[in-house]
Amino acid sequence: MTLRSVDVIRTAGSHERGEIVGRRVELDSLSAFMDEVPANMAACLIEGEAGVGKSTLWRAGVAIAQRRGHQVLACAPAEAETRLAYSALGDLLDPVPPALIADLPMPQRLALDAVLLLSEPDVPLHERAVAMGFLSILRLLALSSPVLVAVDDAQWLDAPSARVLAYACRRLMEERVAVLACARTDFAARVAADLERNVGMARLRRLSLGPVGPAALHRVLRDHLGVSLPRHVLLRIRGVTRGNVFHAMEIARVLASRTDSLAPNEALPVPVPLRKLVAQRVATLPERTREALLAASALARPTVELVQAVNRKWQGGSVLEPAERAELITLDGDRLRFTHPLIASALYAGTTPDGRRELHGRLAQVVADVEERARHVALSAVGLSETVAAVLDDAAVAARARGAPAAAAELYELAGGSTPAHRPEARRRRRIDAAECHFMAGDLGRARLLLEEIVAECPTGLERARVLHLLGEVRYHDDSFPEAARLLRLALAEAGEDLAIRVTIERDLAYVTHTHQDMAVAAAHARAALEAAEEHGEPGPLAEAMASVAITEFLLGQGFNERQMQRALALEDVTRSVSAPMRPSVIHGMLMFLSGRPRPAHASLERLRGRLVERGDETALPFVVFMLAFEACARGDVRDAERYAAEGLEAAATEETDVLRAHLLTASAVVDAYLGRTETARSAAEEAVALFDGVGCPRWAAWPRSVLGFLHLSNDDPSAAVRTLSPLITSLTVPGSTELVIAPFPPDAVEALVAVGDLRTAESALECFERRGALEDRPWALATSRRCRGLLLAARGDLHGGLAALEQALVAHERLPHPVDLARTLLVLGGLQRRANRRREARRTLERALAIFGEVGAEQWARRTRAELTRLGSQRPGGSALTPREEQVARWAATGATNREIAAALLVSPKTVEANLARAYRKLGIRSRAQLGALMTERQRADQGDT
Repeated sequence: MTLRSVDVIRTAGSHERGEIVGRRVELDSLSAFMDEVPANMAACLIEGEAGVGKSTLWRAGVAIAQRRGHQVLACAPAEAETRLAYSALGDLLDPVPPALIADLPMPQRLALDAVLLLSEPDVPLHERAVAMGFLSILRLLALSSPVLVAVDDAQWLDAPSARVLAYACRRLMEERVAVLACARTDFAARVAADLERNVGMARLRRLSLGPVGPAALHRVLRDHLGVSLPRHVLLRIRGVTRGNVFHAMEIARVLASRTDSLAPNEALPVPVPLRKLVAQRVATLPERTREALLAASALARPTVELVQAVNRKWQGGSVLEPAERAELITLDGDRLRFTHPLIASALYAGTTPDGRRELHGRLAQVVADVEERARHVALSAVGLSETVAAVLDDAAVAARARGAPAAAAELYELAGGSTPAHRPEARRRRRIDAAECHFMAGDLGRARLLLEEIVAECPTGLERARVLHLLGEVRYHDDSFPEAARLLRLALAEAGEDLAIRVTIERDLAYVTHTHQDMAVAAAHARAALEAAEEHGEPGPLAEAMASVAITEFLLGQGFNERQMQRALALEDVTRSVSAPMRPSVIHGMLMFLSGRPRPAHASLERLRGRLVERGDETALPFVVFMLAFEACARGDVRDAERYAAEGLEAAATEETDVLRAHLLTASAVVDAYLGRTETARSAAEEAVALFDGVGCPRWAAWPRSVLGFLHLSNDDPSAAVRTLSPLITSLTVPGSTELVIAPFPPDAVEALVAVGDLRTAESALECFERRGALEDRPWALATSRRCRGLLLAARGDLHGGLAALEQALVAHERLPHPVDLARTLLVLGGLQRRANRRREARRTLERALAIFGEVGAEQWARRTRAELTRLGSQRPGGSALTPREEQVARWAATGATNREIAAALLVSPKTVEANLARAYRKLGIRSRAQLGALMTERQRADQGDT
């Protein structure tokens, strides 16, 4: 039986974890709750303040239930409906087939017909009959599949509906029925108490929603309003709204309607309805209390002492007491806090410009913090003033020194805007500093806008070289490597003999040109950077130049110069503001990974990640976790990789550049590909390829193309893999000495070519791959190339030679902690053993592969392994692995029976069922009942004669 759901539910998509952002943990918890629904009665309460996203998560939970085949009865009551008897119950019953109600005993049927307004009752409606009818419906529905009763905004349930629902819950113990409810924070305790009383504390799960993170908020604003705000603006909105999505969208909506951008130091707009609401609450306060609150609203860290210092009339604690009684503020010792940041924003926004200027003038006299004082000075000033500009300049230097580039950028811009017209050099210098700080803070759009304005008015020489260099950095981080290379070459021409700037320009040119030009050109720039750095003698730039030479030499096929790399690490200045791809520690981790040493790579990159997190450096973090995600997948910890990919997305937050987005999409795609999420992996990888190609970075595009090739092979589609990997296959077969193992595609390319019968191209590609692996003694290349050699020999009819090559591959795998690659080798070996009629060995080999794939979570490869096991004939997949009792339990569980139902049928305890099922999962290399059902279906087909 399939039930129709209410319209509010029809907004969720097909992927359990990809529809709403910033709630990965909550979605996982909801998914786990839905796993419990088929077992017995349970309830889940989602709680949080209005606008935080409860209903969105509730709809996602409903969609998960629907995709799992659960029947859903849903309602979303509103406050106005609380006086309408049985309004919510009518919505819950709406999708129930009339025939089901018609089969109820007459009193129950007549009662429910009356609730649904299908008939007029002849006698007064009896609530007990309604409750009994609803209980009967739930029990009847639960016979065919699990049932979810979903209630959004449970605090608005009308009383009769709430009593009927409570009556049913108290009597549903073993039935497959669950409740999913939402409640606002101020009502959550009452709703939770009702649920605990009716379903039991042990069966209630509570999800408390806190504020969303910057990345999630950014994506919500972008997807729903089409607004992509600069990072510093987004963080201000998140701070003032406490991450409440509804309030953030209202502020962003006002910003989106403006024709100009938010100026530095300009207050965030506050929606008019909120300003009116706060004005109404404040209007009842004494005048001096209102004035004191206004002063507090303009302070970064308000205290009673600071507020009282603004006006001697306010001295004495009584001035703020009326505001505290009105619950507008709280006082903690001397610290003053508004009960919600938007109250302060609304107070400030409701003041006239002249009033704000006068207030800032007074605040500038009482605050001690250099940066805050400078802001008050600027906001109180009228016209241009070098004195004001100098105060702001000093504050910007202080902010930059304490590692706050966004704050420094804002102060530098204010300083530039305050500089008199007769001082153009000072004004230009301050704006260049502002652009550099915007770039450091990740606001590439603002940095680019400033630099493009400045370059048009900048004279020749070092100052112009600095502007062009910065603009080149912005462009290769943002949208175009070829354009960045052009700008960097222009900067180099303006640099003259200045060694300090030549080092950084040559270093950046080495990175930029290697992505889209001949590696020899990149190497020449790297060597030029090293020569200038050695002459200049500063340790930080020297370390970066050494690392640049190390990576370019590696990519030219000249090997990994570890001695030079260690010297670069020893000289590295970790406090320098350097782009992630230029940092010696990043390059070291990358070289370790590419040269087949995953453990040292992980240690190096994880140390760097910890350092970046500690410093709050979110511009380099996404690039580092991109590499860590690939490394984690290689060592078989896909869940760890998923965590890294999510961390990269969170760190990137508002940096919606094409380059960064392509990296993060690639990291997400490799995780989804390993876990068998075909559609999401394909979509992310294809978008990443397009983005990398669009910015002129074909070398990086090899990574998402490799993911696509792996994905096609996972789904047993070698023709698609060949089409996808053909540009990379060409690079393998072209003569030359460049490094071949810069992306993990060669084994997949060869395997796909063998599968489609193109043995000649496969041989050519494999020879190059084998030669490089042997020359550098790379365990991964040696192991996977031996597997490919085994496939190729077997395809040419040399089964004995193929088996020998695969045994050699297993020896190489002993040096390599890559479980998925090991399992893939075992899968190929098991297939060849079956063809050689070594059936017992084949079964052992394939069961070992299946266990590894199951442990990792690589479901697509596990499916292929199970299919290979079915070809063995007499012993079906898993048959020899399970004891008779485990076999019995597994067959029952595959039908959808609960542990208690299985225990009753087999006359054992539920704990015995649980233990046998856990052992069966482990032996079969699976993790869920869905996988068990698929496996048993395959076995049933095999029992019907599939050999």
